[in-house]
Amino acid sequence: MSDTKTFLEIQETYFLIEQNFNSLFVRCESEAHRNELRSAYQVAFMNYAAAKEKIFRDNEPQLRFLRNHLDNTQNEIKTMLENEQKIGKTLNLITSAVRIVSSIIALA
Repeated sequence: MSDTKTFLEIQETYFLIEQNFNSLFVRCESEAHRNELRSAYQVAFMNYAAAKEKIFRDNEPQLRFLRNHLDNTQNEIKTMLENEQKIGKTLNLITSAVRIVSSIIALA
């Protein structure tokens, strides 16, 4: 398992979704929201599992750019969770974070 900055960001994304899943699920306003949350959680888990087997070169420019973008997105998610913002906006950010992680995994 890697302990690079990149891996730790990927791990944080998964844990952020996993630890807040139940409270997010309760806030979902529709079945479409619940499905989006379930899908994001599943992909986040698969990305996290895949990341355990990867070697990340933290100094690569593309990786640094994506990691910074992911960190900013995670911070926005945390703020939205603390302020209980509209679930649709929160889900959009979660989906965006999961996509960024998928891009990082593809680069490794």
